[in-house]
Amino acid sequence: MVIKQQPINVSNTTLCRSGRNRHRKVDARQAKRHNYGQAHCKNCDRVFTKYNQRSQNCSDECSRESKRAYRKKRYAENRELLLADNRKYREENREKLAAKRHKRREENREEVLARERKYYKENREQFAAHQRKYREKNLEKMAAHQRNWRKRNPEKAAAYTRKYREENRDKLAAKNRKYREENREKLEAYHRKYREKNREKLRVQARKYHEENRETSRANARKHYEKKSKDPEWVKNRNARNRERYHAKKKEK
Repeated sequence: MVIKQQPINVSNTTLCRSGRNRHRKVDARQAKRHNYGQAHCKNCDRVFTKYNQRSQNCSDECSRESKRAYRKKRYAENRELLLADNRKYREENREKLAAKRHKRREENREEVLARERKYYKENREQFAAHQRKYREKNLEKMAAHQRNWRKRNPEKAAAYTRKYREENRDKLAAKNRKYREENREKLEAYHRKYREKNREKLRVQARKYHEENRETSRANARKHYEKKSKDPEWVKNRNARNRERYHAKKKEK
């Protein structure tokens, strides 16, 4: 039986998949010239007229969906085998694949970055959890990598640090205040230990700074004294310290 084809809408056409037809334009949604009976579409279950003995889909859209479903099913059934093949191929062609990725990224930089930004926004919590887990697992490795990078690029690292501090000054100050409040005793113990260990070094630094900035040091000392002298508790403690020093010197004589 031969079906009379209706004139097709040119804006809704596709090339015929048969090379023998010299790629004539045919409408994928209307019946083709040869009738092989009717059947239910494999994808959407709609009744359609077959234009080939082996036709199972009513349109190109349904054909694409069927192929996609078949690929998913095949991947699920052979997941481990396919992953092993992929790993083997990547190991054997590591440089080739890396060069291909770099080339594609350079040629489509804006497109790749836009896609990565979009994916990161949609999966922010997942990224954060993955990064935390990776840092916990590879803490020493990441610290060593960062130290090596800073040694190789000291100027770039210093510029990056300055820029970050300028842009996040308030945030860093709040973070430092919170840490000092929560770890006051720990910090005081650390500073005491450091001062005892480096007493001479600190005295030399203080004398050098005082000689180079004599006027500034005196002005700061006066300002500090004027501020503290208004506190009676501080005055009382200062007088007690002075008495102790006086009696200690007197005993030495």
